[in-house]
Order: sequence, then structure tokens, then C-alpha cells
Amino acid sequence: MKNADAQKALAVLARHLGRDNAISMGELFRVVFGRDCEHSINHTRQVRRVITRLREAGVPVCSRSHPARGGLLPGL
Repeated sequence: MKNADAQKALAVLARHLGRDNAISMGELFRVVFGRDCEHSINHTRQVRRVITRLREAGVPVCSRSHPARGGLLPGL
């Protein structure tokens, strides 16, 4: 994973603040990596690595698993 991937993900997540504005893992993959998420396990693993990197850098990335899955930044 490149730093550019983390920066793209952060820019996308910054537009998805709060629980009601979560972005799906597939959509986040598409925006960050520029292609469709065709293999849900392998491709979402790449997204999870990017999110882990952001969290390690101190970015408070949240996730939502029910009813709609997705990632988001907490609302301020």
C-alpha cells in the first residue's frame, strides 16, 4: 500500500462524516484504487490495510456493520 492510497482514502472518508453517511467497502475500494471491487475478500483486505494505516496515524476511522456496512469518520 502506498501513502497515496491512504491520502485518497482519507479524502473520501472526510466526505463521509457520521453514521448516516458511511461509504461501503466496495465503493471505497473503487474510489481509492480506481477499479471495481470484484473479489470481496481480497479487495476489501486492501481497503482494511489502508484503514489500519490511517488508524495507526491517529485518524479515528469508524465502521458500520449493521444495517449497512461501510466506513466513516466520526461526526464532529
